[in-house]
Amino acid sequence: MRSNDPAVFRFVTDHPAVAEAFFSGPYAPVKVLVPGRRLHLDITSALGAGLGLYRTRSSTGLRFQTDSLFDGYNVAVATSGRHSLISGGRERQARADAGLVSDGAVVESVDLGPDLNLQGLSITSDVLHQCLAELIDAPVLARVRFQPVLEPGSTTMRTLLLLCEAMSTGLSGDAPLQQSPAALSSLRSTIAHLVLTGIPNSYSDQIAGRLPRQLSPAHVRRAMDYMQANASQPLTIADVALAAGASARSLQTAFRQFRGCTPSEYLRQIRLERVRADLLDGSQPRSVSRIAMHWGFAHMGQFAERYRSAYGEAPSATLARRGR
Repeated sequence: MRSNDPAVFRFVTDHPAVAEAFFSGPYAPVKVLVPGRRLHLDITSALGAGLGLYRTRSSTGLRFQTDSLFDGYNVAVATSGRHSLISGGRERQARADAGLVSDGAVVESVDLGPDLNLQGLSITSDVLHQCLAELIDAPVLARVRFQPVLEPGSTTMRTLLLLCEAMSTGLSGDAPLQQSPAALSSLRSTIAHLVLTGIPNSYSDQIAGRLPRQLSPAHVRRAMDYMQANASQPLTIADVALAAGASARSLQTAFRQFRGCTPSEYLRQIRLERVRADLLDGSQPRSVSRIAMHWGFAHMGQFAERYRSAYGEAPSATLARRGR
């Protein structure tokens, strides 16, 4: 998941240390444990546009242990064998043909049973949160909490697997999707929308009840545009209200009604998004505090807490991934 360049590869090993080195490259340090002395692991994966599609086979079974798998979300289903994970201190198990949905930022371990055949999808937080922001037409103020288990035969799961198969096929052989970035982007958007609308989650009610941006009152749209254009300036709500041509109180009320957040929360998320972009931009200063202060965050402790809540990792961890 480190690169946006589409790629298809296969990884096969019988050495835990080799598996550890492989997974510890794109992810946090990973420990691989096997129940006996031998390991069988065979992974075929297709990566592209913030999505990772994988098929994992293991006759021996194994366990992954890590502090944080990756900054994104996973959906996986085993057509044979069993799989489980520990996330946020809680164990989740799925029998054959049931799906497990998880937030990679808080996964602590993954157990894959013997005689396993597993299909899965991983999607980066950036891609999923961007799609979610478009669906609710508001900033994403917290990570998505999904229903952890999808029952066997789930229509959403079957459709996701078909779409993933189509993407994998399109990136293989003569790779037509590599020649058509627009088609790859469209398929990515379709998969992200289906994940968010087809799997119950903490934003489901907001997705179902949201109003399109164009139906928001004009003063709300003016306020949103003003904050987008002036996010690096020391804005107050009075400043925003004045630019929007409304009173501060009426603007607060309208934002809650039509955007599901306050103007201050909307501005904060814009600034967090700009900070994240600069942390990953090699042309920007290699300093968390300088970047954060540029975007209006003066209290570093509070900023770090809000950043971790929004993206599932410390800002220093984002900076460390710059240029990988």
